[in-house]
Amino acid sequence: MPPSRKSAPTRRSRRLRAAPPPPSSEWTALGAELAELGPHRVFLALHVARAAATGGVGVSIEEEDQLAVWFAAVVRLAITRAGELAAVAIWYVLVGDFMRSPTALRPARCPSIAELAVLPGDRDFVTALEAAAPGYMRTAIAGASTDEIAMLRAIVRADAATLDGFRPWGIPLVDDHRSYEDLETARATLIRRNLSNVAACRGVEAWARGSGIATAEHSIPPVLRIGAIAWLALMTLREDEIPDPDPVRARLLAILRSQKEMSESDMTPPLSVEHAA
Repeated sequence: MPPSRKSAPTRRSRRLRAAPPPPSSEWTALGAELAELGPHRVFLALHVARAAATGGVGVSIEEEDQLAVWFAAVVRLAITRAGELAAVAIWYVLVGDFMRSPTALRPARCPSIAELAVLPGDRDFVTALEAAAPGYMRTAIAGASTDEIAMLRAIVRADAATLDGFRPWGIPLVDDHRSYEDLETARATLIRRNLSNVAACRGVEAWARGSGIATAEHSIPPVLRIGAIAWLALMTLREDEIPDPDPVRARLLAILRSQKEMSESDMTPPLSVEHAA
């Protein structure tokens, strides 16, 4: 019997998944490992997993695939217009969305980005980044609130005026007072010796409150990171490049481009005598 129109997109969507799910044995092993360390570890793991992967309510598999394909096209357009410079900028946006870890490393929140084995300047870096980009969209959807999903859909449909609002610093991240007000108060208080109980408590309070606001000011949600990349690709980068206003940087980039072209020409295999003839 021929497949129905409803079933075909579902199978295609599953084929487009970035990676197969881990085997159930890995989940079982992780649960046993955490249980040995105490019940709080299990509770914490459940708490973090729910926060990271139970968002995106109302987004179907088909829509998730469409959004992932759209983001891949945006990243590809940026790289087409500005080359590896755009790829490096996008890499910093994506890898900067990291998680806390008991090690000194700061692993990227998105598994696809965390698994990148190449860095800017390495061969195949651009290709690897393009391949990993759709996974970041899936990670963003997995942890997105209802409002963030609505914002994500707005980014995809945005006209020029709307998209311009997603430029860096285009959307304020906190409604509270600026962090430096508390931090300056805390610094002026806590550098003193022989503090009174009131001064010590108020100083630590201001330090903690200001640090929390500073974290919110600079903790860019995944949806806004995607919006900034869309702004970069669709609104800012051009086919006819505007000259760099910094002459020193412009000369440096020209030298780097010429060196890259020379290295690529050196790697080109020589023509055979028969072919040259």
